[in-house]
This record gives sequence, structure tokens and C-alpha cells, in this order.
Amino acid sequence: MPRSNALHAVLSVACLAASAALAAEGDQPQEQPPSAQTPAKPEKRTITNLAVTVPLQAYCKEQNLPAKVIGEGAVRIVLVGNVNFPQADKVVQAGNETLKALDIWTGTQGVFISPSFAEKELYYIVLFATDQEYLGFVDFMRRNKILPPPEGQDDLPKRLLNFMGPLSMVAVAKNVETTPVNFGIHVLTCSALSGFFMARGDVNVPPWVHEGLSSELQRLLCDGKVLWCSISYEMSSPEMQGNWARDVASLIRRNDKSLRTATQVMGFSLISLSGDHYKLMWSFCAMLVRSSGNTKGPDNKFLKLLDELASGTQPPDAVKKVYGVAEPRLTQSWFSWAQQQQQ
Repeated sequence: MPRSNALHAVLSVACLAASAALAAEGDQPQEQPPSAQTPAKPEKRTITNLAVTVPLQAYCKEQNLPAKVIGEGAVRIVLVGNVNFPQADKVVQAGNETLKALDIWTGTQGVFISPSFAEKELYYIVLFATDQEYLGFVDFMRRNKILPPPEGQDDLPKRLLNFMGPLSMVAVAKNVETTPVNFGIHVLTCSALSGFFMARGDVNVPPWVHEGLSSELQRLLCDGKVLWCSISYEMSSPEMQGNWARDVASLIRRNDKSLRTATQVMGFSLISLSGDHYKLMWSFCAMLVRSSGNTKGPDNKFLKLLDELASGTQPPDAVKKVYGVAEPRLTQSWFSWAQQQQQ
């Protein structure tokens, strides 16, 4: 079976298993009377990679650094400096598979990947050879007022040695070479969602959405292994490398103290999250994705949900509007679904 068809089959099976997860227990969304309907959403903006790719060219010229571009489809990798990164093709392939999966889950409408994308609309991953060259680029971006100054005492781009830009990710090659496929999936998930939200408003992607989708795709495409997340939680610890579906089901059966309602999960920040909370974000997000059932076209529920969130609708209100379920039934439906999952 061709790889693209195999990917579609994996995702379709996952969605079919939960296509009625909310429909059986939830209320159907009600049409609003004309007078109460939400005002028309503003026209979408075009988001490009130019905020990173243009200054990168200038920085490489200033520092006399070589830059090699590798890629196909909608994904490009730029190797800056004396980089030895033989896994580049694997990252590109994982990135394109991630975009195809997001496209399937949102109705196959070319929202996240399309052959008509212009060069400035492609996704870029920039990998530096050394910490020093990377840190120099961070300073260069700040001197030119492209990258904002650090917030408070914690300079995250310098501490984590990576940062996200529009349709782009900048990092140091040595920090991603041991888990290239998981890295590619995570980066393209976050980049694609960030671009989607930026095009529709000024709202950040909720952590439960980008972490949940990244974890779901890593589980489906990497033999159940989730090795990358947005904050440097120790994903390789034994606690994180079990069967997440069974772990969440066990938390619910034990009424574990780490359990949270769906509304609480939708309110998580990325600060001081436990491993169990990452699993809860994945489980709740996975239920919503799978409950959409790969419906094609504009009626796809998960696409509608992302559109509501990107437009500024609060997550509990967005879920209620699209899926027709609110608390406490929302958490009850989620827990019921989660206890039936085995992998």
C-alpha cells in the first residue's frame, strides 16, 4: 500500500472508532435565530515565513555562514553552518505526513497543505550547527526588532535553544538528531496550527490543542511513542513511555487526584504540567478529533472548532457550539470514551 494511502487508513480507523463518542450522549448543536447569530468573521490574513527566512539570509551573509536548503512538498529544512544532519529527509517526510493528517482531520480542504502554496507559505525548519551561531541569530533578530525581548528573567529562546516563528521553527541540530521523526511531527503540528490561528485573529493556540494533536500524531505515526512536547518535560521517562490510553483509563477508574474536568484541561497553561496532565490533554483532544469522523468539506466539526477558537471563542463555549455538549455531560462523555480505549 502506498505510504499516503496507509496514512489515510490509519487515521480513518482511529476516527471511526470514536465517530459517535459525543453524538450518543451530547445535545445536537442548535441553529441560532438570525438576530442572535455571531457577526461575520474578519477576512483571513495571509501568513508567511518571511519574518524568519529573510533575516536568516541577511544573518548568514553577515556571518559568512553557508545555508543548505533541503525539502519537498510543503516542508523545507535549512542547515546553517557546518551541519551534519543525515536525518533531514526523515524530518521532511514526517512533516509532510503531519500536514496531510491535519488536512484529513479538518475535512480535506487544503487548509494545512496544498500544491498551490507559494514559496513564502511553505513551512521552514532552520537548524544551526552550533549553539553560538543560533544564539547569534537570536540577538540579530532582536537587534532588528523582529523577535521580541525576553519576558522577565527567563529568556526562553536562549534557554531552550529553539523558538517558533510564523510557519517556522529555529533550533540547534544536535538537540533534535536523536528523535528526528517525533521532532518533525511536533514542529509541523505547532507551526501549522500557529499559522491557522494567526491568519484568523490574534489568539494563541490553546496548549491542549497543539500538545494534544502533536501527541496523537506521534502516537499514530511513531509506534505509540511521544518524545516531543513544547516545554522540556522529560518525555523519555518511563512514566511517559507507557500506553497513554490505558494510563488515562486507569486514572479515571482510580479517580486519581491528577484528574481534571474537560473545562479544566482546556484551561491548562504549559507551566508546571505533570506527565498525567499531558496525557489528559492528548485524550480529550483525541476524542474531539476522532468524533469528527474525517467528515469532508466545511461541515467538518474539528475544523469548525479550530475556527471558533482562532476567532476568540472561549474553548468551553466553542466545544458546546460545535459539538453540542457542555459540562457536566462533556466530562462524563469524555471519561466514558476514554475508559474504552486500549491503544
